[in-house]
Amino acid sequence: MNEMMEWVRYSNSIGFSFEGRARRREYWWNTLYWQLIICAISFAVQALFLALRLVGAEDSSVYAILYSVLSCVASIAGFVISIWKLLPITVRRFHDRGLSGWIYLACVVGSCCCGIGSIVGLVLCCLDSQPGTNQYGPNPKEAVINFFKLA
Repeated sequence: MNEMMEWVRYSNSIGFSFEGRARRREYWWNTLYWQLIICAISFAVQALFLALRLVGAEDSSVYAILYSVLSCVASIAGFVISIWKLLPITVRRFHDRGLSGWIYLACVVGSCCCGIGSIVGLVLCCLDSQPGTNQYGPNPKEAVINFFKLA
């Protein structure tokens, strides 16, 4: 858990930046962390709705509307987290492989059309870094070690 929080803190220190490269650890620990947050939000909405239903409902349409509104808010929160936190890290992960971040857009479009884009994106995020310096910067395996030593 400590390693995950270190990677999340490291990514937060970079902010919403598409510049540079991201290691696999940075990508996967951040993906796990933010997916857990999204699941917690969804779980809280479901638990609240269940609690309201258990209290007893004379008019179930009020609860249906409340559930719809809260589900919509949870979905928007998940979307904002995905764009705000995971998009830059994914683009930097593609940079680490020596690929343009625009390929991620092609993967998203491919997922919408035929579903194959998700598999391609997953495989590209699982592959190891391109060794040495590429057009997006130096190999992050050396740069990140210095960050953690200073913390």
